[in-house]
Amino acid sequence: MSKKTSSLLYLIIFLALVLRLAGISHGFPFIFHPDEPTIVQSALGVRFDPNPGHFDWPHFFIYANYFVFNIFAKIRDLAVDYNIQNFMIKIFPLMWDDTVVFYFITRVFVAVLGGLTVIPVYKTGKVLFGEKVGLLSALAFAVIPFHVRHSHYSLPDTPMLFFLSWGIYFAARILSQGYPIDYVFSGLFIGIAASTKYNGGLGALTVPLAAFLRRVLVKMRLSENLSETRGDFPYFKTVLNLILSGIFAFLGFVLGTPYSVLDYKTFSRTDSPLGAFWQFTNVGSVDFAEHVSKFFTDISFKISDDMGYTILVSLFLTLGVVLIRFLKGTFSRFDVSLMFLIVSALVFIYYISGFEKSRSQYYFIIYPFVSVVFGYFCVWVVNKISLGMKPLYFPVILLLFLAPFYLSVDTAVRFLRNDTRLDLKKFLETEVPFGTRVVYGSSDAAAVSKYVFNNAVKDPGKLPKGTRYYYIELNKGVSSGRAIFEVSNKGRIGPYITVEEMIR
Repeated sequence: MSKKTSSLLYLIIFLALVLRLAGISHGFPFIFHPDEPTIVQSALGVRFDPNPGHFDWPHFFIYANYFVFNIFAKIRDLAVDYNIQNFMIKIFPLMWDDTVVFYFITRVFVAVLGGLTVIPVYKTGKVLFGEKVGLLSALAFAVIPFHVRHSHYSLPDTPMLFFLSWGIYFAARILSQGYPIDYVFSGLFIGIAASTKYNGGLGALTVPLAAFLRRVLVKMRLSENLSETRGDFPYFKTVLNLILSGIFAFLGFVLGTPYSVLDYKTFSRTDSPLGAFWQFTNVGSVDFAEHVSKFFTDISFKISDDMGYTILVSLFLTLGVVLIRFLKGTFSRFDVSLMFLIVSALVFIYYISGFEKSRSQYYFIIYPFVSVVFGYFCVWVVNKISLGMKPLYFPVILLLFLAPFYLSVDTAVRFLRNDTRLDLKKFLETEVPFGTRVVYGSSDAAAVSKYVFNNAVKDPGKLPKGTRYYYIELNKGVSSGRAIFEVSNKGRIGPYITVEEMIR
């Protein structure tokens, strides 16, 4: 790697980290996301019982947090031993606030893994198409808006994608080189990804696909363009390598979630979130007609919005370019590499769109593939448009990256401006007279309401007739009564909030 390339990659990593760490303490002292406590409490509970006892999520991320928390605890103990705790509190005020400090630590852990995912994405682009594509692929991943947003929470999706991206990189090496070690590491990282969140296991499909396309390159006599030809193993060796990859995938999963074997009875349950197989029933499924419809609607709206439009559009434009080359007889090894990325992305999109609940984070697994396709597409477009004229290079790249970059920066700024419910907390603490009854119209306002007023209730019918009370409404305009407080969620995280003064 040249010094210039290294410097650019460091800048991209820095950008990715800044976007994901901005406003990382959002919501404190409250934890508004309902799933974050599951991770933190399970990780803290490992010190008492190494079996978390529930398999709605696999356990690798829980154990990783336990390890990180232990390091933090040792540092805090050392601060006490050397009598520098007051100094440390000035630097890190949350250090002894056990109500939020572990949430802060795990969020930073997730954000850092999210930012560092640009490294395997860069390496995948580089091994398939060269350094320029690698850098642009990394930059594309760095500014995917929904990944920036989701990386602000202690949830397993972002860490899963970090490990899956390494698995994809080694699968790409199978396509370009085909050494047994690539099968081993690809399987291992995909197994760890599945042990972080189950859908990471879908990445296992990329290994046989890469092996198959490797054979296509050999059959089409395109392998002379590859950097290494000693990886052209006979058919039976390829099968053995696939078996080897599967073994290491299994080992990676079991090492991360050992109680999937040791407590298989709970792991295999389908009747509650305690079991892993419950996930398959929880997401539901749709019939074929609705599946096809959801495939196109999810692409057109959900995935497109989450990725910043131009990144996803490049997937289909590049597919068109590859098909045209195939029909014209100009198919090259780069087109085979593109098919590895495009086929994987489309298969995963189609599969996930068949869920009744096809949430945005389920599509995380397509992000590395689409990012590398976008990196290739950028270079291809620049070469077609600029015709070698350097002055056109940066304007074209800027235009292609404008939408995702703007949306990712907007997302980071929203977290910096913090949650609207903290404004509600301040209003209740400073403006609502002592003794006033408070009613919250949504459970999302319960934590703040009860934090300030222990006797806050959700049902105004429980109040005595004639009681004057303040009614907190989320995501709706004023319905009746007199609005005395209002905060918009425009450019903010959290709900739109109004508070009305009413009489029972």
